[in-house]
Amino acid sequence: MVIAACLAAWSLHVVASASQVAGSIPFGSPGPLDGTIGTEWAQAYARGASVRYQRTSCSCSATYLAVTLRLLHDAENLYIGLTMQAESYSLGWKEFKAVLILDNGDGMSGNVGDNLIIVPAAGEYVAADLDYYYPRYSGNPLRGAQLDAQQDVVGCGAWNSLARTYEIEIRIPLQSGDSCDVAIVPGKPFDLTVGFEAFDRYGKLTHSGTSPVVSVCVAP
Repeated sequence: MVIAACLAAWSLHVVASASQVAGSIPFGSPGPLDGTIGTEWAQAYARGASVRYQRTSCSCSATYLAVTLRLLHDAENLYIGLTMQAESYSLGWKEFKAVLILDNGDGMSGNVGDNLIIVPAAGEYVAADLDYYYPRYSGNPLRGAQLDAQQDVVGCGAWNSLARTYEIEIRIPLQSGDSCDVAIVPGKPFDLTVGFEAFDRYGKLTHSGTSPVVSVCVAP
């Protein structure tokens, strides 16, 4: 996994109490994950934001990528749908990976107890090698993260050529029983961050950035 130094900066932090967000994530399921955001997400909690990103090989001015985050849950899982607006081909991106960080609320990003999810938007179903964890603290949210032996996350993503968006769908157990995963407890807020990495045809990381940090919770 390529580590992007500029992922250390988070662009937005929204603090919300349990009373403010309880019920913000509606009960429901999008059904089978196919990497396409459709009407099955109509009842989801939705939030729009801008992801700050820049080219990794220079100190160029940052630019912004529009993202919409959607959340649903059922009795067992949290469902996350992402839509990322990007002129992929004009930038020469040949591979795109969505990055999702779940924080356990200890006030330290990239710390033991947080976990990282990476979903390639490859246009095909991906069922494994998405779930990472932090064995120790790192000031960079990605540095030091390791692939979790217990793969509890399922996800897929695809490039929508008509809408010119990357669309990502992810399913995460609320409580997987894995000590490396964040346990999502109803009524207890947790932090969620979205980002991305983009690569050229030679597999070189060219752009990366971070999305909002949002405190959310599942209603008790």
